[in-house]
Amino acid sequence: MISWKHLVISIVLIGFFICSATADPSVMVTSYSLNPSIVMPGDEVELTVVLTNTETTATTTQTSSSSGVPTIQTVRTNPATINNIWIVSDGGSNSSIKAHENYEDFGDLSPSSSATISFKLTTSQNITQGPYFPILKVDVDSAQNLQYPIQVMVSNLTVDLIESEVPDKLSTTGATSISLNVVNQRGNTVNNVIVTPSCTEDVCFSPVQYYIGSLAAETTETVTFLVHSSVLEQKNLSFTVNYSNGNNVHSSTLNTIVDFVNISDVSPVMYSVPESIAVGESKRVSLEVYNAKSSTINGVTVIPISNLKVTPPQYFIGSMDKDDVFSTSFDVSPANATIGNASLSFKVLFKQGNNYYESPIISNTISIVKAAPVDTWGAAIATSFIIIFLIIICIVGYILWKRRRQKHGE
Repeated sequence: MISWKHLVISIVLIGFFICSATADPSVMVTSYSLNPSIVMPGDEVELTVVLTNTETTATTTQTSSSSGVPTIQTVRTNPATINNIWIVSDGGSNSSIKAHENYEDFGDLSPSSSATISFKLTTSQNITQGPYFPILKVDVDSAQNLQYPIQVMVSNLTVDLIESEVPDKLSTTGATSISLNVVNQRGNTVNNVIVTPSCTEDVCFSPVQYYIGSLAAETTETVTFLVHSSVLEQKNLSFTVNYSNGNNVHSSTLNTIVDFVNISDVSPVMYSVPESIAVGESKRVSLEVYNAKSSTINGVTVIPISNLKVTPPQYFIGSMDKDDVFSTSFDVSPANATIGNASLSFKVLFKQGNNYYESPIISNTISIVKAAPVDTWGAAIATSFIIIFLIIICIVGYILWKRRRQKHGE
């Protein structure tokens, strides 16, 4: 006979079993991510969603048989059967965020397990900035359907180029450095940032492009190019920055107008030059080399150009920082030059980036004259006076010696 105590326990356990056996699965969005995290008008966005069946794996109940011997029975919850997963767009027909996939007959999601799914979302070109909330919907069989808003932030802020150091006038002698600021105004990191100047037949840049890579939110990177033009005229210089917001490529362009003029910002200056050199003589010429450019130059070499004999045949300075001044000198002799005026010129070769340049040539005139004639008559008279002087000294010495002997003889 079953006691009332066993009867109460049995009723409680059976009730628990019934509740456990009929428990509905519960599907939830446990995480999601967007790439890019902040989108731009016209962007494609990759949405990754993690769905989880949050029901427990199993429950255990205890019942009693008719004989009063307790038995153990395990009851498992049913898996979540997902019929469809889709996204309802947010915004109007012409300025919305739309999804391009849905997952019909997705299948079962067992208790405590998760599934990762991806959607491609697109934003229209004329969408206004601000937050949008497309709705993720999950149709679960024999359970409460899921509706989950996904926040998508749209921003029309861009990555821009701003002039940092761009002179109004640039020299055609060598290259001039130009610095630009690459400014990421956006609230998310952008990638594959590349700045490319527009080269033409007359204007070339070094390097031909500048790779930055990733640029964090609201940060600035400075890039520097060397620009050279072979033409004396006003030019429109164009620079483009390309960058990726997620998998979406965007660009911005900067245009600036500069004048290329004939400025000798790297040039030798002769400050000590003889007016004339006689045949057979050698005189010194001194000069200075000044780097008035805004950047370092390398491989600086001073080269003389003349039919005179110049030693050394060239002078290697090496590297010069901006505003550096270097002094050097050369020995100059007529050698085989004819009597008259001779030209003495100098130029400077230097390197910027991978290119070599040369300064304008500076020149001066030196008069080559005959050697002064040797004054042989004057030399003969001087020699005669010396000989007579020596003879007189000898005679006086002899007389003094003889008188001394005579005095000692007395």
